[in-house]
Amino acid sequence: SVPPQVPRSCSLPGRMEIEMTSGAPRDPVRTLADERGQAVVEFGVMLMMFMTLILGALEFGRAWNASSIVTQASREGARVAAVSCTLNASCSTSVTTSVQNALTGLDLHAAHWSVTAGPYVSGSPVTVNVTYTVTPASPFVAALLPGGVFAIAGSTTMRLE
Repeated sequence: SVPPQVPRSCSLPGRMEIEMTSGAPRDPVRTLADERGQAVVEFGVMLMMFMTLILGALEFGRAWNASSIVTQASREGARVAAVSCTLNASCSTSVTTSVQNALTGLDLHAAHWSVTAGPYVSGSPVTVNVTYTVTPASPFVAALLPGGVFAIAGSTTMRLE
């Protein structure tokens, strides 16, 4: 069987005649092969931007969760202080225990808390401040933050009972 003959040139209406040869195309118009490299570069740039956006959203979620936990810890500590500080002048131990229990899920070494100093008189305010530093898991997000960390603070003031 004889293979079919392939025409060596092609002419389309309204277009220039293109001569087909084996080897590199002579036509100055870009071919699909010329654009593959450009597509790979564009994909790489867009992938970096997309991954930074996704990782940023995940880190924002972690920081939001930590903010919620820190705020709740300050509330728990203030409630314990409001109830027990008028009965016990050295109530900081019970407040510390309460804050530590409320910070479940966070690194206690990155958290700091304080209670306003006494004297604790019924009807006076007591404030518990809790601060926490979130270090991003992604180096891309850490590079975008000043200092490379999120600083989160929660403060609650309650009246002593």
